[in-house]
Amino acid sequence: MFKPYSNLGATLMDLRKYDEAEQALMQSLKLRETAPALNNVGAIRAYQKRDSEAVEYYERAVAMDPSDYVNIENLADSYRRLGRIRAAKMVYVKAMNLALAQVVENPSQAYPRGFVAYCAARLGDDKRAEAEIGQALKSSPGDNKVIRFAVLTYEVLHQRDRAIDVLTNATPDLLHELERHPDLADFCRDPRFQQLVAKVEQGGK
Repeated sequence: MFKPYSNLGATLMDLRKYDEAEQALMQSLKLRETAPALNNVGAIRAYQKRDSEAVEYYERAVAMDPSDYVNIENLADSYRRLGRIRAAKMVYVKAMNLALAQVVENPSQAYPRGFVAYCAARLGDDKRAEAEIGQALKSSPGDNKVIRFAVLTYEVLHQRDRAIDVLTNATPDLLHELERHPDLADFCRDPRFQQLVAKVEQGGK
């Protein structure tokens, strides 16, 4: 019975109905504690700029599933925003290594390569970040998850023009997902980004 609540919570999160999403996720956690539900509660806290609370949920999610680099990278982001730089770097390295292992196993997988790129950027390895995200975009053009990582990576690299460029044909869902990301508030205030949002809301006119 916990899965329907967990799935409902994730859907409501995508709709930015955070209070309702949290209620569904908490109900799921009462029935059974799972890493995805813990991670999603952490994400809600992060979206609300409550990273100290997000960390508690992310840490529990990582403890339950220490091989899920999505949860691990989320934890690193919250550590970083809290100024816990040493802890953040250690966790970014862990997330990058897990994603890299998946890339080595299957080099055509763009999603984990996007993870590697973003983590490399956060760790100050700009050349690797550029190379990895370029390869990810090339091997999986039009993939929203990869484009999201491209925006995040280029923004860390202070290459906003390139971040805007990769969103040329972005879907409304992706643009709205970027709007809620706690690290992209300044990016989303850029007039060029706002023009893209206005364009898709008008049906591409």
